[in-house]
Amino acid sequence: MLGLFLLLFDPGFGARDPDSFSAVRAGGASAALAALAFLVLLAVLAGHPDWLARLAERVERWLPARAAGGVERAVRRFTQGLAIVRQPRRLLAALGLSIPLWLLIAFGIWCAALAFHMTVPFTGSFLIIAFLVVGVSVPTPGAIGGFHAAFQVAATRFYGVPNDRAVGRPSCCTRCRSCPVVLLGGAFMLHDGLSVARMRELAGAPVEDAARPDEDRAEPEGVR
Repeated sequence: MLGLFLLLFDPGFGARDPDSFSAVRAGGASAALAALAFLVLLAVLAGHPDWLARLAERVERWLPARAAGGVERAVRRFTQGLAIVRQPRRLLAALGLSIPLWLLIAFGIWCAALAFHMTVPFTGSFLIIAFLVVGVSVPTPGAIGGFHAAFQVAATRFYGVPNDRAVGRPSCCTRCRSCPVVLLGGAFMLHDGLSVARMRELAGAPVEDAARPDEDRAEPEGVR
């Protein structure tokens, strides 16, 4: 989406801020090349999973037993996840289904911008998404701050949005997104008979133990 925005659509801010536009275009091109190289690497590893296993064995020799076990589990799960790459039909289906998902996210960003009287075209949300992806990837307490700062930078620098609107919009949208998730999560938690204490136990348990159903809960006959 960022590539389409930079290559096919008029960004609208190129003439006003050519330096920032050049930096974004260079960053988008570098990210595209890196993503393409990573996809090629995944395809190669999917066809030769033994290469990754041998590399992991060499690394494990220099690690303590506990760390070596963690590396082994991580490599095993990673190799299992590469199975989708060996199935082109399912991989293309997953990529195709992701397109309407990201378009829906872009539509939500655009609608929120209109609600706050921001002059941002629909295709401009493609650029804002790229900044938001970087913002949410920054580790912050409670995942708060990175998303808001990324939107503020994109909206003020590239579309001339006043600072108060650029700050207020992500804060409002964070609350609007969080409330349905909390309410639905609480409803599902009650439906499954989970308590806060039980959720803390699951959070502190190993992944294998957390994924295993409770011993006192009977499994349906179809599952067996």
